[in-house]
Order: sequence, then structure tokens, then C-alpha cells
Amino acid sequence: MRVVQKFSPNYCERITIDPKFVVLHYTACSLEKVFKLFFREPRKESGLSETEKIWPCSHLIIDYDGTAYEIVPTFGKKVAYCRHSGESRYFYGKESFEKFNNFSIGIEIVNLNGNIFPYTDSQYNSLKETFLKLALLYPTLSNVDRIIGHEHIAGFRGKVDPGWMFDWERLYRSLPPQFGAAKSGQVNRAPVLSKRLLDSLRGKADPTNNDDQYWIDLSLWLEKETHTEKLGSSS
Repeated sequence: MRVVQKFSPNYCERITIDPKFVVLHYTACSLEKVFKLFFREPRKESGLSETEKIWPCSHLIIDYDGTAYEIVPTFGKKVAYCRHSGESRYFYGKESFEKFNNFSIGIEIVNLNGNIFPYTDSQYNSLKETFLKLALLYPTLSNVDRIIGHEHIAGFRGKVDPGWMFDWERLYRSLPPQFGAAKSGQVNRAPVLSKRLLDSLRGKADPTNNDDQYWIDLSLWLEKETHTEKLGSSS
């Protein structure tokens, strides 16, 4: 796995985390666009806390060719804090977790929409190598149940990544026995996006469109529709 280290300004150097989970996202745009978004200058307004000044950003980005970009300190002695998960919650066994920015590593996988487009072989291989590397540094992460999607911690507010096209079983079973892939009850993680909205998305989307803003807007539409659907089902 080729790792390129290029740090974004959007992390808190003085705040480190003890990683308990890894959260997978898709970028909803090209590598070039996600770099522009993650490398914006932090906000300078007075009265903001250190964590409020930084823009959303993830620890790692994995490109189509498998190149991993470490843009927030992750593979060293400490993991820095960044804002990749937003409002989030998750039940694991008898424990409940909230505010995943405080204890998780975020990985962005380059994909315009993971409910439409498949992920590449190189991306799966890079993910495997990433988790092997992380497990050596942070043994808690050597468990497939600690590898989850953004949709599983923030689906209640419309997040649907990495989506229907992400092969969780392929990823989990590529990892060595120490990760418990063969025993895990969560090898097949159900996507949050409903079949109704999936069909609507695929009917609406133009796969030949290469404009980043088109895919960002489509992702925002999908999140809004999913959130509305979730609110309706809970009422």
C-alpha cells in the first residue's frame, strides 16, 4: 500500500483520541475536490473553540488506485482529533456510543456515490492493509465489529455511506482470523438506504456526469430524502 502523508489544517493538534472504531465514508466527489474541501483554511472568527474552528475532514483518503493519503495524523504514536462523523450514535453489545469524532478514525473512499458505483479492487486491498497497520498500533481495532460505516452511526439523519455497493463481507473476510471475521454476527451490514430510495436514486442519477457539484448535490438530496423517510417511519 502506498501511503502519502500530507496534513490538512483541519485537525486539532493538541487533542488526541483513543480510537475504538474506524468509520468508512464515500467522498461523493473526486479526489481533487475532496482535497479542496478538506484543505480549506480553518475559521478565524473570535469566540470559537479549537474544534469549532476546523472544517469537516477525515483521517485518511483512499483513491481509486489504492493510494492512501494520511491527511490527519493517524499512523504515528497518536491519532489527532478531526470532525468526520458529525452527530452520531451506535449500540454495540450492551454499550452505547455517541459523538464518534471523539474516539474513531475516519476513512474516505473515493467514490461519487457508493450506492451506484462499485469500489475498486485496489481500494479493498488498501483497506485491508490499512486495517492490518492500524491493528498493530491500536489492538482494539483488530475486530471486524469495530469497522463500521457512516450510515450505521448517522443513518438516523440521512447518511447512507459507504452504501449498497460496498462489499462488507469481502472486506471482513480478507482480514486474518484475529479480526474474528468468521465468527462475527455483523459480517453482512445492512445498508441504511431503502430499496425505494435506491431505485429512485438510480433512476435519477446520470452516471456519465463528471461534475463534482452534481454528485455533491445528489448526495445532499439523498440524505434529505433518507432523513425524511426515517422521520416518517418513526412517527
